[in-house]
Amino acid sequence: MYAPESITKANVLFDKFKGGTSVNDEEMVYLAKDGNKVYGLLSVSPVFDADGQVIVSRSVVRDITETKKLNEQLIAQDRL
Repeated sequence: MYAPESITKANVLFDKFKGGTSVNDEEMVYLAKDGNKVYGLLSVSPVFDADGQVIVSRSVVRDITETKKLNEQLIAQDRL
């Protein structure tokens, strides 16, 4: 499930995908079952049928939550 701040972006990306455009390494925010935010890089490639219609996708989400947390810690330390 997308976090509220990613819903608009997800809709825009889905429209691009439906048109046959790949999505590569788009940072998205998801909600885990426990309600915590999970950050991911989304990549989606359309798969076409013989008529050129999108019939399925190949999707990958790479979890970058720990990297985001570490970056935020480093930024906070620079501000001290």
